[in-house]
Amino acid sequence: MLDTETGKFVIKEGKEVYPGMKREEFKKTSLYKENVDEVNKDNIYYPLNIEKVDGFNVRIVIGFSPYDDYLEKIKIEKRSWRVSRPTTKKIGRGNDFEYERSVKRYLDRFLAKQLEGNIEGGRELWFDFDWGTIKTVFHPYGIKGPADIKLVIGYDTYLFKPQKKSDLTTEEKFGWGYENE
Repeated sequence: MLDTETGKFVIKEGKEVYPGMKREEFKKTSLYKENVDEVNKDNIYYPLNIEKVDGFNVRIVIGFSPYDDYLEKIKIEKRSWRVSRPTTKKIGRGNDFEYERSVKRYLDRFLAKQLEGNIEGGRELWFDFDWGTIKTVFHPYGIKGPADIKLVIGYDTYLFKPQKKSDLTTEEKFGWGYENE
């Protein structure tokens, strides 16, 4: 369940991530120890070996910022929705993206369950919170690439970084003040 007040995402009982979580903290959790393959242990993106969340077949990838190691995003896709090409099944332009839209609707239902309410469907959804954003990405096809349909929980990592000289405003950097007036 996703707590919209705090941004904490409880994937299963005792397995959760939250805004401000550092990668080293994540590596100490049971979620990391039990659900991340050995191959991915040294990455900044961690695909989880969890088949279902709240009854939905989803694939979850936890991502940390390469710059400061804070939890940056969670990507959620419908598990096994991609159809390998070439295929005899018509997907994309030939059928008004019916299959891709069904994948998007599946993720919308998952999001509604996480937010404990109804959401309006559409091409893409976007929700802003104090801790970050939740958005759906719906690109049925690319010029050269496959379709990209997913739900992304993005965390504002700057909220947790200590203030640095480089975080000063332009006025503070250049000493532009009004104290001489």
